[in-house]
Amino acid sequence: MEELHDVPRDVEQVEEHSDDTPTEKQVFMSRIPKKRNYIPAGLVLGAFVVGASLAAVIVWFVFPHRTKPIAEKCHTLSPTYPSAGGPDCAWQCPNNTKTRGTAFRGVFPDWYKKQFTAVSEIIKKHGKPTDIPTIPSLHISFSYYCCYNDTALQAIQKVLESYDWQPHDVKFDRVECRVDGPTDNHVSFIAMLDNASNLKMQLWVRDVEQKIAAAGIPIHVPRAAQERYHSTLGVVPGDTYPVQTALQDIWEKFPAWDSTAVRVTEPCAGKFFC
Repeated sequence: MEELHDVPRDVEQVEEHSDDTPTEKQVFMSRIPKKRNYIPAGLVLGAFVVGASLAAVIVWFVFPHRTKPIAEKCHTLSPTYPSAGGPDCAWQCPNNTKTRGTAFRGVFPDWYKKQFTAVSEIIKKHGKPTDIPTIPSLHISFSYYCCYNDTALQAIQKVLESYDWQPHDVKFDRVECRVDGPTDNHVSFIAMLDNASNLKMQLWVRDVEQKIAAAGIPIHVPRAAQERYHSTLGVVPGDTYPVQTALQDIWEKFPAWDSTAVRVTEPCAGKFFC
């Protein structure tokens, strides 16, 4: 029989341990934790930031009409923003109370109507407005009475009906924007009375307020604490409309509003409230 000589050492080891008994090396290696493929936290964060930035860029270019740069927004809040209780009434009215007002309507001459029409076309040229008043609805608000119950409003109405109304001539001088509320998205273009006319109206309404107070009804918000006297020309969505560009366009075409006087006498034509 042929004999085997010089059998390799590793073959001998295999034969010696062919009974599946783990070797010392195998036991040692089994105690070493297996290497796992971890993704570094920094890499995950970086990928998230890059992805979010890319999404923002896509939204900006695909939906550019969704927002406007801050420089295009109206930056002037109404003194009574956010008008939660109604026009020129900042806070929400308590239960069983409401806000009522008075205004001069049907007082605008043809030159004002013509200029209003031209300005409204400029407003529409730069975007879709929320509202453009009709010529019959143009007005100058005289007073707002914030958050009164029905009994108090009836007493105010009696004072207004008995008041001796006299004619006043007022003038406009410029167009401005205001954020009225209830959100920043409600922006008005308004034709402002000049300083002398605004003072004239403030003294007039103060006299009316004093007579209302004398009748036992306190004035919750004096007209002097509300918006300056003006006439609204249009309302636009503040988050998408280029307010400053439109204002510049209006100012270039109408650097000054027509200085011809507008005569006002009795708000609501004596039919309070309106």
